[in-house]
Amino acid sequence: MTLPVLAALLLSAVPGEARDVPVALTVSGGVSLGAYEAGYLYYTLAAQRANPGTFRTIIATGASAGSVNALLTLRASCAGTSLDPRRSLFHRVWVPMGLNQLFRTDSRSPVAAFSQQSFQEVGAMVEEELARGLPEDCDVVLGVAASRLSPRLIEAAEGRLKVPVTEEHFVVRIRGRGEGRPPLITNYVDPDSLDEQAFLPEAGDGSVPFAALLDAVIASTSFPVAFPPRPVKHCVVRTLGRAAPFCPEAAATTSLFVDGGVFDNSPLRLAATYAAGGLSRTPGRGLRWNDGPRLDASRTPPPEVAFAFLSADGAAFPDQAASESGSDRSLLPLLLRELGGFVNSARSRELFLLIQDYPETAGNLIFPRRHFPAASSPMYAFFGFFDRGFRSYDFDLGMYEARRQLERFTVPRLAADLRHRYVWPEDLPEARAAAESWAPVGCLRAIFDGAPDAEARCAGKALHNQRILAQVSLDRLWDRCRPDSRWSPPPAEFAACKGALEGAPPARVAGVTGNPDWRKQEDESEATQMTRLLAAYGYEWSDVSVPPGATEDQVLAAMRSQLAAVTDQLARAQPTFGEEVAIGAAGRMGVDYFYYVPPRTTVWLSLGRALEVGGDWAVKHLSWVRLTGAIEVMNLATSFGSSPPPVAFVPMIGLDALPASMGSPAFQPSFLLRGGYMLSPNDSFGGSPCEGQDRVTIGACSRPAVEAGAAAALVGVLRLQLMFAWYPPAFGSPGLWAILPTLGVQLGF
Repeated sequence: MTLPVLAALLLSAVPGEARDVPVALTVSGGVSLGAYEAGYLYYTLAAQRANPGTFRTIIATGASAGSVNALLTLRASCAGTSLDPRRSLFHRVWVPMGLNQLFRTDSRSPVAAFSQQSFQEVGAMVEEELARGLPEDCDVVLGVAASRLSPRLIEAAEGRLKVPVTEEHFVVRIRGRGEGRPPLITNYVDPDSLDEQAFLPEAGDGSVPFAALLDAVIASTSFPVAFPPRPVKHCVVRTLGRAAPFCPEAAATTSLFVDGGVFDNSPLRLAATYAAGGLSRTPGRGLRWNDGPRLDASRTPPPEVAFAFLSADGAAFPDQAASESGSDRSLLPLLLRELGGFVNSARSRELFLLIQDYPETAGNLIFPRRHFPAASSPMYAFFGFFDRGFRSYDFDLGMYEARRQLERFTVPRLAADLRHRYVWPEDLPEARAAAESWAPVGCLRAIFDGAPDAEARCAGKALHNQRILAQVSLDRLWDRCRPDSRWSPPPAEFAACKGALEGAPPARVAGVTGNPDWRKQEDESEATQMTRLLAAYGYEWSDVSVPPGATEDQVLAAMRSQLAAVTDQLARAQPTFGEEVAIGAAGRMGVDYFYYVPPRTTVWLSLGRALEVGGDWAVKHLSWVRLTGAIEVMNLATSFGSSPPPVAFVPMIGLDALPASMGSPAFQPSFLLRGGYMLSPNDSFGGSPCEGQDRVTIGACSRPAVEAGAAAALVGVLRLQLMFAWYPPAFGSPGLWAILPTLGVQLGF
């Protein structure tokens, strides 16, 4: 059997003679796009159940969200999966996972915005499923990538050189023990290695408690700042000459770990290394795992192992940010682009090493790609956490893409080997009994594949949001594919862009009303573009607190409010006041970059000819006009000397206009009109006559004051203000005027 056929078998199952093709799967991190990966894997495993006997996943490696999906895949590959998508563990883990679950007001941390309690609950769900037991012929390996918060040091050159190591891999073997018995989990490491290896804590019988494995998986998902570093008990051991167990519970130490996807988002080489060193052929039984792998570099994976890489980033359309030109107009976008380039380079290192170490494996790697933009992809794939509907849609999109891969690639290439009709999982009686759960993916297939009965298959209130999200996917695809698109790679490289390049408009989904401009505007982020389209089409939000028919601005403001609550709680959790102020200011700037809304209350301190302490606060039902008040101390900056000018106090009230349309995170203008009364000690605050030269000296006489002018806050902190002051004629004194520039700081709340 040729390698291409073996590779094709990864994503299918062919009835007839049992080929039992072993599969090594790697799942990348994807943040909220973990729901897309989960849908893809669910459908693939449902197809395996519908067409048994041809392949089995023997090793799965993952980073971040991919580590969770790798574990779920191994369980389902051994034990099977429900043919009701909504009842599957994949759906139950990922679709409910939103901001409302991750952000908990009763769980504050100074180093993380979100709580990991939801992951603990997910872990309990997975443990419950595993406790039901796995078949005795289940023998699989799981590899989890994590990153140390503080590097460990490896000594070289007889101790003269110490090399810091941040990446860590925890590898376990999972063996079924039959129905009703939890599987046996053990560390899977080379027993005769001079290199250091990481072990999870072991009980007296050498087994690894599920709680220890769960700590490693949660650590792999702990994206810095979003989630706190996860303490993981473990050992780092050179096994040569040592007797097992290698990591007794009492010998384990605890270190903090963060997201493995920071540096190793694609642990492909980990899968190849363990497949090469851990598998051996048993006569009549095919490949089996050795008691311990031999991890020397000279070994190569068995040729019959099919390697696959499922990445949330794999797209069959332009899917990278705008070109470099015009992206350096301010510091923050430049820093974000540089950081993104650094992280992408670090993440791709393992793929580069795979090509170097195992060129044949890399050359035959199966790499499925997504053909339509996912709802969760904006904001570096954090956007999906805003609404359950996004994650549900992406789960269905993953199912659609898995079916597409099978239908258009795998099954046609295996036509000669088919002995029976290929069975689609949705056609089985159990799936037909769950027709409501299969209807959303059936709707997507009808829309994206241009089925003539698409309108009928997508009809009904239950599929209202599905139709809209499909329309938005089409709009966003066309936007990326148009000839003047600033997305890259060039759209001409993709077959999916053919219609857009020919000038055809985006396909219209029957039942979706509204006709917004689908093109991304010059000043729009991808998240803003998508929200605008959803609002125009009448999307019904489930997790965002907005009224029915909410406008784009209402939705974005509600999302911003959610983010502001997260950053405010993070700021309040800081141990010192200075850190609270700094984190709070950084958080407000960050949410302003998502969507700018003037703060409800602002206070400032500025200095120029006058020292001013002021503030403003919002007026109900007038979002851009607010009341303002200030106290000026006139001539304070010049009052030190041999002949100082008189100092006066000017309390003032008025109105402050902050037009949101003119504001941005970097520059927030406001326009002020206010009046008050100057109180001068020079004339006993108006209690004595003001005569002589004092009548034409500002600050020497008590009198009315009127001011008009403008202010601007730079990045919400630095305040520039320029006011024109007029002091009307009063008590025999002529009218006077002054220009009052000041510079200071402000804080918004």
